Amino acid sequence: MSMATQDHDSPPVNRYKNAARRPDFTIEQDWASYSAAEHDRWDRLFARSQAILRERACDEFLAALHTLELSKAGIPDMAKLSDRLEVRQVASEKAIRKPKAAPLAPPKVEPAPPAPPPPEAPVPTRLLPFDALKAAP
Repeated sequence: MSMATQDHDSPPVNRYKNAARRPDFTIEQDWASYSAAEHDRWDRLFARSQAILRERACDEFLAALHTLELSKAGIPDMAKLSDRLEVRQVASEKAIRKPKAAPLAPPKVEPAPPAPPPPEAPVPTRLLPFDALKAAP
């Protein structure tokens, strides 16, 4: 939760403590209530995190941050951010619904020729008596 300070001597004030909540538990941001000091704090923290992320985050994550335009000065205005995301979502959905080309027909495969019949077993030329087979090593 964001904490605003009225001046240096008073305790922090939670501007969202009594905010009306929607059924999905979201609340209005009240972006106009942020002070110049809070916007400056965001800018410094965001710049510091960007320096760290450049070394550690994947390219896709960094590209998404760039797309969200969070690097603009001050705390992001969630209403404007939502508008940008909605435009991107609509564009993505249109790209997904784009008719695709018909799939290519599979190549024709000629049937393999039938396998030749197995060779006939050789016929023995000399028959041995049963006793001779028992004695054979």
